[in-house]
Amino acid sequence: MNNFPNIGLTFSQIKDTQSLIHLEKNTGIQMLIGGIRKTCIYLSKMIFQLIYKNIFGMKMFIYILNYLKYIKSNNRKRNKNFFTMVIKKHQGYVYNMIKKLILKHLRKHINALYEAESKKFKTPYIKRKVIEGISFDFYIGDQDGKDWYDTYCTDPYWTEMRIIRDYLIAPGDVVLECGGHQGCTAILLSNWVGPTGKVITFEPNPNNVEILKINLEINNIKNVSIEPKAVGNENGIIKLSTETSNSFINTDCIKNYIQVPIVELDNYAHYKPTFIKLDVEGADIQALRGAKNILKTLPKIAIEVHTDSLSRFNDKLEDFFCLIDFSKYDAYVQWNYEKEIKPWDFYSPDNQILGLEKFVQGTHIFLKPKK
Repeated sequence: MNNFPNIGLTFSQIKDTQSLIHLEKNTGIQMLIGGIRKTCIYLSKMIFQLIYKNIFGMKMFIYILNYLKYIKSNNRKRNKNFFTMVIKKHQGYVYNMIKKLILKHLRKHINALYEAESKKFKTPYIKRKVIEGISFDFYIGDQDGKDWYDTYCTDPYWTEMRIIRDYLIAPGDVVLECGGHQGCTAILLSNWVGPTGKVITFEPNPNNVEILKINLEINNIKNVSIEPKAVGNENGIIKLSTETSNSFINTDCIKNYIQVPIVELDNYAHYKPTFIKLDVEGADIQALRGAKNILKTLPKIAIEVHTDSLSRFNDKLEDFFCLIDFSKYDAYVQWNYEKEIKPWDFYSPDNQILGLEKFVQGTHIFLKPKK
């Protein structure tokens, strides 16, 4: 018997192997057909269950089963008569079911529209707030104010402001608050610096400025002054988006905008600021570039990092560490709105390689000059 040296099998062994392969192919095809048959049966059952539960009800389900029995009889006339009878008998029922389904979906959409309409801001009001131990009245003047300071607020806790109170701010401080919005943070800062301190809050959005003025007035706050300006790396005029009250400046073309004044923080160096708070929607590095002289005095700093918006100004996260001498500060970071802060050393080898990747939208940096 001849051998096949290439594969080490005899001719008869190869023939037996081919038969086995052929048998396995046939078996595989049979298994495939069986699987398809089982799948069809399963799908049919699911369809019948759907019809039974949701569309026609028990009677229609029974009629369908009876109709399937008639199919076996090969009597087309009887089948046709039966099907016509079913349609005539249940057309009113089917119509009512379809009408109910349509009305159900319409009612769902109408309720959703009503709920959305009811949430729209209609009338300004005053809300009593307690945040980190400070109790005050707050004027809610628009939808953003309602969302931020009433509907979705975290009263009585605010982690960022608690950290500022416990680690940075002190009575008598002079604060440059960049991004005053509608005055909630300015009220807290005002209480913590006390009558010997001062808060200068920068807010370029005219609507926010009007609400901010009201909030300072109803709380009889005298140590906060408002600068209705944006902060950046120049003195002049710039575009400000008006799509939301959480406005941002942009040098590119934007659809809805107004023109507002922009100033460098160094223009306010004569106030001898001891604390800078930055929350300016991605213009953080631009603001720091306009504060180079103030930064030489090593003020305390709190920054909300808007990593998603830095690219609007062709800025990078690394630029923070070129503008601020971190070797002269104790740095703390609140990662991604966590409740606690952690010490952070930019100059450690691990942080220089991996540290910047941890910074995401909403990370806060707190800097306190070393003693």
